[in-house]
Amino acid sequence: MLAQIATNVIALDGNPVPVPAAVEVLMLGPGERIDAWVTMNQPGVWILGAPQDPVREGGLGIVIEYANQSRTPQWIAPKLAGWRNSETRPGERVKDVHLTEDTLAVDLFDGRTIIVPLVWYPRLLNATADRRSNWRISAAGYGLHWPDIDEDLSTAGLVRGAPAAAEPVSSHA
Repeated sequence: MLAQIATNVIALDGNPVPVPAAVEVLMLGPGERIDAWVTMNQPGVWILGAPQDPVREGGLGIVIEYANQSRTPQWIAPKLAGWRNSETRPGERVKDVHLTEDTLAVDLFDGRTIIVPLVWYPRLLNATADRRSNWRISAAGYGLHWPDIDEDLSTAGLVRGAPAAAEPVSSHA
């Protein structure tokens, strides 16, 4: 988030949001992605980072110098009301993962099993069985990571039923 600059959210995990919204704060779960744009109409030195001091001070933040401004950046605490894509629920942590040739099943600590088609996640679908089986729990239990194929999924996205965003298509003239 950029303090005091509205972020215009247009898609989550590559899927258009029902109602695009301009917000000052984005609260995303581990592994979640957004498509957004900002209008940089306030020259200055801004910090793009987490609203929680320990997280931001631990490295989750960068300085943006805009319109030839140069000075010591100062953090301006935002109002914490804003876009909240998902709430972290303790029961939605990953307990186990099962893969078949065409499905991904994720057991959650709350007792649910989320089963989705692998066609939703082309990197997993096209990976060998060995590469699919090399997964790790990430993001404090709320995410999955496949290092061999650079795939990350969040339990929030799985619970929402969000397939992966389409890969960009490049065209050459």
